[in-house]
Amino acid sequence: MPRKLQPPFQYFIDECLGRSVRDAVESALESGEQVHSLADHFDRGTKDEVWLQSVGKRGWVVLTMDGKPVTGATYIALPAGPVVAKYDRRIVQALEDAGLAQQDEADDGVTKPVCLLQEPTRHHLTEAQLALADRIGRWARKTSARALSEYSHKNIGWQIAWDAGLGQSHPAQKVDLRIAMQQVMAQDPWLEEEASGDAETAFAHADAEPGAAW
Repeated sequence: MPRKLQPPFQYFIDECLGRSVRDAVESALESGEQVHSLADHFDRGTKDEVWLQSVGKRGWVVLTMDGKPVTGATYIALPAGPVVAKYDRRIVQALEDAGLAQQDEADDGVTKPVCLLQEPTRHHLTEAQLALADRIGRWARKTSARALSEYSHKNIGWQIAWDAGLGQSHPAQKVDLRIAMQQVMAQDPWLEEEASGDAETAFAHADAEPGAAW
C-alpha cells in the first residue's frame, strides 16, 4: 500500500528549479516544516535514481520540473482517461502510414483496437526505455481494459484536467504529468527495497545541515 505522508512536511527542491521556487516554498511553510535542496545533502550532479531513492525513503515531498514522457507527447483528459492529443493522427494514422498497424472495429461497435501488422524497428528509444516499456506492457496484459480505464480515472492529474475541461463542457484540457505520475510513484516498489550501494554512499556523505537530522 502507498505510504501516506504526514505533516509536518519536508520539501526537497530539485536543482533544476531556481532560488525563487525555494523562496516561495519557504514563505508558505507551516510550523515544523523545512525545505531542502540537492546542494544541502548531495554532491552536484548526483544521479536522479540515487537522490530520489534517498529522499523517497525519508518521505520528503519532491518539487521538480520533470514529468515529460519520452515521446514528448501532450496528454489530454478524455472520457477514456489520459489520451495523447490528436492521437488519431499522431499514433493511429502514423502507424497505418508506416504499414506497422491498422485500426479495426470490434464486434461491439464501440471499441477500435489497433492491431500490429509487423514488428517495428526501434530507432529512438534507449535499451532502458525499451525495458521499461516492456515491463509496463507485461503489467497491462494481466489487467482488463475496464480495470485499466478505472485506474486511469483515479489519477489525480486526469481528474483535475477533466474537471477543468470536458467535465464542465469546456474543451479538453492538458494533463499535468508531474501530478499524474504521483499515482505511479506512490506505488513504486523501490521505496520498500534495500538501498543500492550508490544510495548508501550518498547517505554516508550527505550533509545534515540545514535540514532534519539524518
